[in-house]
Amino acid sequence: MTISFTIKYRTDWNEEVRISGNIPELGNENPDKAVQLQTCDGFHWTAQIQLSTPKTIEYYYCICRDKNVVRKEWLGVSRRFRFTAADKNKTYRFIDFWKNIPEESCLYSSAFTESWLAHRKRTGLPKRHLSGLVLKAYAPRITEEYCLAVCGNGNALGNWNPKEAIPMSDANFPEWQTELDAAQITFPLEYKFILYNKKEQKAEAWENGNNRSFPELQTKQGETLVLSDQYPSFNFPVWKGTGVSIP
Repeated sequence: MTISFTIKYRTDWNEEVRISGNIPELGNENPDKAVQLQTCDGFHWTAQIQLSTPKTIEYYYCICRDKNVVRKEWLGVSRRFRFTAADKNKTYRFIDFWKNIPEESCLYSSAFTESWLAHRKRTGLPKRHLSGLVLKAYAPRITEEYCLAVCGNGNALGNWNPKEAIPMSDANFPEWQTELDAAQITFPLEYKFILYNKKEQKAEAWENGNNRSFPELQTKQGETLVLSDQYPSFNFPVWKGTGVSIP
């Protein structure tokens, strides 16, 4: 299995981007063994590894200067992707974005994701396709009665009809994901995330902001692209709580 990683990051002189993860191919979370990415312009960085056995990987990016780590991404929630036996001969391309501390970062803590806003009956991972486009997004404020969905241009995304929106999996909550069949996507792709009421089976709200877009996707047979690190914004009320301090 071939896995490539791509991220945009403008480095300063004598800096480089590295990737560290929980598998030997990514250094077993040892910063000294993190994999160095390559660049031609100091902004677009890429790396490629070979994975012999399908497994779940977790990883993050860091900035190094003179072989020392000078900056890491926000590590509140790890990037995670679960490969299966069916992926053994596939190629995956991960398009990532640098993760700064998100707004309301406290909502990503276990107090929320495993208690107050926990999803105790999570859905399974999305169906895999021979050639696919995986969309991933973070949305910790969505309660169990709702899910994140995606809607956009073309039949694969419901032709902007919210009744035909594609519900996303909360298997890795607070991260949401779905996989589209690349052969069925209309390009250039435009889409938005939706707050979807599961019980009433209807869209409650579209995310704020302009349409998200993605240019022509050039994938070969057996190749899947993973677009990560998206943060949809909805008009949720400010979360409030009370507590007791014990000295």
